[in-house]
Amino acid sequence: MTATRAPRPIPLNIRAEDLLVAAAIIAALGDRPGRARLRKLADRLDRCARICWQQQHPEGEDADEQTY
Repeated sequence: MTATRAPRPIPLNIRAEDLLVAAAIIAALGDRPGRARLRKLADRLDRCARICWQQQHPEGEDADEQTY
């Protein structure tokens, strides 16, 4: 993953698990009234975590997360 808004791309070492933890913490903070921006940020981080997970496990290696 790279930060693309920088003058030169900066490689970042962020894993899907890191994004999920950040999303959970921000979602907990956004549970209070008047904090819709935090809830939106948590949703965006969750979506980014899913994309990151798919890139890290391209062959569908998510055997731990089975849907029934």
